[in-house]
Formats: sequence, C-alpha cells, structure tokens
Amino acid sequence: MLSSCSALLLVLSPSIAADGYKLPPKEIVEVLDAPPTPQALPSPRGEWILFVERPAMPSIEDVLRPWLPLAGMRVDPALNATKQLSFAKGLAVLDVATGKETRIELPAGARVMETRWSHKGGRIALSLATGHEVELWFADANTGVARKLASGVNAVMDAGFQWMGDGERLLVHLVPKDRGAAPERGARPDGPAVQETSGAKTALRTYQDLLGDAHDELLFEHYATAQLAIVDPRREEPFLIGKPALFGDAELSPDDRHLLVTTLHRPFSYVLPAGLFPETIEVWNLKGEREKLVAEVPLGEAIPQEGVRTGPRNVQWHAAAPATLVWAEAQDGGDPKPKAEFRDRWMVWPAPFLGEGRELVKLRQRAQGMQFLPRPDHVIVSEYDRDRRWTKSTCIDALDPAKDPLVLDDRNVNDRYGDPGQLLTT
Repeated sequence: MLSSCSALLLVLSPSIAADGYKLPPKEIVEVLDAPPTPQALPSPRGEWILFVERPAMPSIEDVLRPWLPLAGMRVDPALNATKQLSFAKGLAVLDVATGKETRIELPAGARVMETRWSHKGGRIALSLATGHEVELWFADANTGVARKLASGVNAVMDAGFQWMGDGERLLVHLVPKDRGAAPERGARPDGPAVQETSGAKTALRTYQDLLGDAHDELLFEHYATAQLAIVDPRREEPFLIGKPALFGDAELSPDDRHLLVTTLHRPFSYVLPAGLFPETIEVWNLKGEREKLVAEVPLGEAIPQEGVRTGPRNVQWHAAAPATLVWAEAQDGGDPKPKAEFRDRWMVWPAPFLGEGRELVKLRQRAQGMQFLPRPDHVIVSEYDRDRRWTKSTCIDALDPAKDPLVLDDRNVNDRYGDPGQLLTT
C-alpha cells in the first residue's frame, strides 16, 4: 500500500509543478486590477493639477528585482536607487482655468519614480527608471512635451533632484563618472567582523537592513557616493559642483548662492542606520568650496530613549529669507527624563555666517518643527511634552520675542476633535 502511494505521488508531482501561478475567478481579478484613483498634485500657484496614474499592483518583475541591505536602506544596485515597488505609468496635467487636460508624452513602458513641480509652475521634473539607471526628465505642462535632461541619477539617499530657487534649474545627485564596478566579495573574508563596546549602558533600538561587515561598508560607499551638479534644461551639459562625496543631504539657499551640505563619514555602525552615522554639516558656495563649518556631528549611538542629539540638529534654510540658517539645539542634554526649565531652543544664522548664530526662541518642551511664514520675522514653532503627551504650536514675532505669542494649537495628541488641521499659507 505504501509503495502504491509513493508511485502515485511521483506521477503527480510534475503535473503540480507545471501549473504555475493560480488565478482567482475573473471577477476577482478585475476588482484587484482596477486602476486606482490617480494622485492629484496641484502646482504651487494652483494653475495646474498633475494627475499621477499608478497600477493597482506592482509587477512581479519589480517585486523580484535584486536589492542590497545597506545602512538601513534597501538599495537597487542596477538603478543605483532605493528599492521601489510602485511606479507611475502615466501622467496628465489639468489646466484649472480652462479645464483642458494634457497628457505628458512619456516613452513606452515608462516607470515614473518621482515628480516635482517647479514653484514657478508649468514645469515638471521627473525621474524615470530604466532597466539599468535612473534618468532625469523635464516636462512642459502647456504642451505635454517631455525630454531627458540627464542620465545616471543617484537616488540612494533621496530622490536625487530638486528645483533651485529660480524655478529654472535643478540641483541633481549624479553617479560619479568613471566610478568603476561595485566591489566584489572575496572567496573568503579578510578577517572577522569586529564590534566594540564601551562598557556603558546604552539603550538602542532595533533596525533592519544594516551593514554587516567591511564589504557592506564598501558597497554603501560605492552606491551612496554622488556628484552634485546643476542641470539647466536650456543647456546640454550639467555644471559639476565640487568633488564626489557621500552626501546625506544637500539643499540650496533660497537665493541660490549657497549650499547646505551634510556629508557622512566613517566610522560606520553595524547597529545604526545611515541617518545616525557621523556627519559634517557645512555651507558651500556653488564651486564646492567650504564657506562655513556648521557642525561636526558624532555617531548617534548614545541618544537617550525618546531623546535627541546634542548640538545643532534639523539644520535648514529659512524659507522666507535669502540665506539664513535655522536649527534646533537641546538644552537638557537631549534627555527627556531629567527636569529642565527649557528643553530646546531655535537658532538663526544669516549669511555671511559671521561669529555664531543667535537665539530665536527657547522652548519649554521638545521642538517638533518650524513653519515659515511669508514675513521672515514671523514663524510658527511646535513643541511636544512627552510626559503629558501634549502638543503646542505658537506664532512668534522674531523681532519682538518678548511679545506674547499667538497660540494656534494647545491640546493632548489624542484629542482628534480638537485638532485644528494643517495650516496652509498663501
């Protein structure tokens, strides 16, 4: 009896293997494959709406694309970008005034990764994934005509491109020319993966897709290192800025005269993601020359639970000023447990960055963020009380800090009925 069952199984196995994927009834397939409602992205001035059309499900090919776990990210080595499953397949632009809809002319089978409106409107920058790289394209909302601006965009650390303040040019992260092939793993390791402990008690979160050994470190440097460049749709060749580096971030000042650059450097960590690696924060000119060192940020391995780094953090440009840096600084050592009169303060530092920054406002609780208003001397600051689970947002006058601030939001974070919603400015 046992031998008969065995024979039967041997006969049926090839038949089972040959069937492939099973499909549900047609009605279920039609529901699952029904195209979702396109994403609507209005232009900054409201004249246009960009409709981004995506398929209901990712393709098997995209799901199965190889990827590398590097420093908390999943990197697609063929594209030199973070792994992405959902790609837009079509774009259309609606003229709000006339109701006319124009389709953007994309190559057949285009896979759109990111789209960005120019703040002047009428211009759209987008990245397309080919089989082996990411391309930067430019589209005209009036005509629907699209054309390629650059090849080899490095989209590992971010989207790889942003509009400049003039609304005409783009700051782009490119794969360095003549970079060479990715480092190969040897037949045997050069040595053990060594991790050190200081003996101090430290609470660490658990992260996925981290570096695991020296070869992973080389791969991370290989794929994340980028060349900054300015790409002008009116010119053929990009203008290169400085030398290739491992950029964590690069942001142009509103007047397009300065670059706020964050570069990552060793020692890397096998227990922390790239966002907590050592950083150097600098201001560059557009030749890639350092104008000012803002901060040297150490490895973020000793940050208290629910705490923050000490020193400058969330360094950014003031959106309503030509070239003014803004950042937060912990006043309690970054630890929320000890009592403190003030937890944080916001600092400002205008170009040409002489001396040190000046204090804008002190906060009794942890800074959550800052929203800029059209008047540079007015900002909205948000803070969070961990113990009470309380959020507060106030509008302050930077020219008269002693003036009573305007309270916009003051409630428990779980009070959904009391949430005033997102503040919009015009």
